[in-house]
Amino acid sequence: MSKRVLKKRWVAFLLSLTMIVTMLPSATAWAADTKADTVQKTSATMSAYEINPLYRDIVSLDDLEEPSVQGVEPQAQAPSLYSADTVYDSIDDAAACLLQNMENRQTEISFVYRSTVIPTENDFYEIFNKALEHGDDPSGGDYMRWGYARWTASASYQHTNTGYDTTFTYKLTYYTSAAQEAVFCQQAAQLCSDLGLDSDSLTDYEKVQVIYDYICSNITYDYANLNDSTYLLKHTAYAALINKTAVCQGYAQLFYWMALHSGLDARIVPNADHGWNIVKVGNLYYHLDSTWDAPRKQMGYAHLYFLKGSQDFEDHTFNAATYDVVNAYTISNTAFDGNGPADYSKVDQALESIPSDLTIYTDESVAAVEQAKNSVVRGKKVTEQASVNAMAEAIRTAVANLKLKHGDGLADTPENGIWYYYKNGKVATDVTTVAQNSNGWFYVKDGKVDFSYSGYASNSNGWWYVQGGCVDFSVDSVIYGSVNGEDAWWHVTGSQVVYDTTVAENVNGWWRIENGKVNFSCNSVECNANGWWYIRNGQVDFSYYGIASNANGWWKIEGGQVNFNRDDVAEGMVNGETGWWHIKAGQVVYDTTVASNANGWWYIRNGQVDFSYYGIASNANGWWKIEGGQVNFSFTGIAQNENGWWYLSGGKVDFGYNGNAVYQGRTYWVTNGSVA
Repeated sequence: MSKRVLKKRWVAFLLSLTMIVTMLPSATAWAADTKADTVQKTSATMSAYEINPLYRDIVSLDDLEEPSVQGVEPQAQAPSLYSADTVYDSIDDAAACLLQNMENRQTEISFVYRSTVIPTENDFYEIFNKALEHGDDPSGGDYMRWGYARWTASASYQHTNTGYDTTFTYKLTYYTSAAQEAVFCQQAAQLCSDLGLDSDSLTDYEKVQVIYDYICSNITYDYANLNDSTYLLKHTAYAALINKTAVCQGYAQLFYWMALHSGLDARIVPNADHGWNIVKVGNLYYHLDSTWDAPRKQMGYAHLYFLKGSQDFEDHTFNAATYDVVNAYTISNTAFDGNGPADYSKVDQALESIPSDLTIYTDESVAAVEQAKNSVVRGKKVTEQASVNAMAEAIRTAVANLKLKHGDGLADTPENGIWYYYKNGKVATDVTTVAQNSNGWFYVKDGKVDFSYSGYASNSNGWWYVQGGCVDFSVDSVIYGSVNGEDAWWHVTGSQVVYDTTVAENVNGWWRIENGKVNFSCNSVECNANGWWYIRNGQVDFSYYGIASNANGWWKIEGGQVNFNRDDVAEGMVNGETGWWHIKAGQVVYDTTVASNANGWWYIRNGQVDFSYYGIASNANGWWKIEGGQVNFSFTGIAQNENGWWYLSGGKVDFGYNGNAVYQGRTYWVTNGSVA
């Protein structure tokens, strides 16, 4: 179509998700369940129809007759690929059924979808849209999304004791017939072969260039039928390839089909009155518009719309439908640069796949790996991507063909379903160990892998926890078993027994580990990388709040863990003596001071509140009036300690006071807080 004439008609792009739905209740409408064992409890019918949102403002219902097959002999409709009796348990399977029949241009498609919830009209659209999701099928995805005109659908369900069995029937109108599609697919595939697009020697860039040049050189815009609303074939890739004339949808559809058939990833991009493509080259996607470049190519001018970035495509109007497509991909900001660097990620991945120890493989297979590795040439351009990919493939092939020397070790492949361990060219029936081949590490018993074994086993590197004959290096736990003839709960890190001293976890809790095994006699405060923990009978007691000890002292425990942020005066038993103890940074401190908790300030003697003390005592903040071990902040007057008599205000010695002070009917002379 032209860039301007049909602009108004394509406003429907913005309505691409708007659906027209009608509900037609049967004699029995959607009804609630009453008996779980009833075979048929409720039934209902519903229907829906849709004109393709991409064409809704271009064609009317009157236009949507069965397409004429121009230039193709008529033939009977191909048989349905699926029976209406087939039951699908997932949306994905139902959508696959629908797509396969649509590709075969079936005009009526029926299937049964079983669900656990009552079906709704939304199921029509969910199944249909799932069928048209973009993938790697050149005849599906966007090709199909731009290839149908409308559909109507009906459904009826029966509620059985296995769920809701809904029979969906879609009736579709396409822009091409099955015969036309058969001709198109055969000739398009042949064209791709003739253009060399099946060859692995072409880069992605070269494939894009070949397809684009062919379309721009050979397809003309169908001005003759542009305003003929009854001639709908102009919208198709069939018209572009077979008749060599089409409007923009035909150009974009043809590029899409050829690109996907050639192993490229491409999409069709719509706006209000036009359609073009994006395609992936290297790690980025680029815009290209063969409709607008075709007349330039045919008049001998250079391309203007080939592999453009977002900043170079500003003369194309973007709308919501456009952004729905392009926002899902990483679009280059600038046009494709043929001098840019090739992508060596596959080469690097292939190099990383080379085993670190090649001595266990035959000289011939190792030589092939070395040759492939040494053949890597860096600095290739993106236009030389195919040669870079060939380097990666050569390395992968050489690695895949590595062959173990028939010497000591575990075979890479089984014989008659058994994996053998060889020594001196023979099965080593005297060997029980944990051994490695290219597939991993395995428990070998009497010369063969024992996949039935789960437990501990050893090799020269240590003891390992084995599950189903395999070492799973992701296992971090505390697991019971026999190690070096001793049954215990052992600390396993990366599936290996670790003879450490720590606190470690399994599904049953956290445990005190000493020399690699749980010490159930431990009652202490011990640490791991996460902190210090209260251990009772070998296990962290997360329910414990109190004071507990280890070799370093006594500690304040909260929820099983030492709280090193705790400065407090807390109650508990220390060295068999119950009292209120001074806590600093989580530890009991045997100092003499005045310290606080939530209940007040207290006189601490040797780390413990002395409730018998009456007098004046100090901390870093001053000297305080103590009564029954607690600071009396309401006291103002004269009091005594071993250093003399003092004037106190608000419970604290006021060293800045000078003058007379009256207390209990007597007047005292005070100098710097001290009674003279």
